[in-house]
Amino acid sequence: MTKFFVFNISKYTSACAPSKKVPAFWNIDYLFNEIVSGIHKAKSAGINECILVIDTWAVDNVLLDADGKRINEVYAKGDRWTDGIMEEQGFSS
Repeated sequence: MTKFFVFNISKYTSACAPSKKVPAFWNIDYLFNEIVSGIHKAKSAGINECILVIDTWAVDNVLLDADGKRINEVYAKGDRWTDGIMEEQGFSS
């Protein structure tokens, strides 16, 4: 039987501050750096093998150009930008 353990090595604050601006954006560079930092913390704690789980609870997207560079900021689903979109598309909420 395989045993596994769950550790929360790193937890960081939201990179999308509440805003009245529409749309709101994620600070994707901050999030990426925090993920890398968490991997380094795990390694420093003696964890040499792991499964990395990243919870992406929002429906966000990153538009990239042909070279893989971001075209614009990363929209945050939880802002007012998406208000009414389900109804607009014929779905009831």
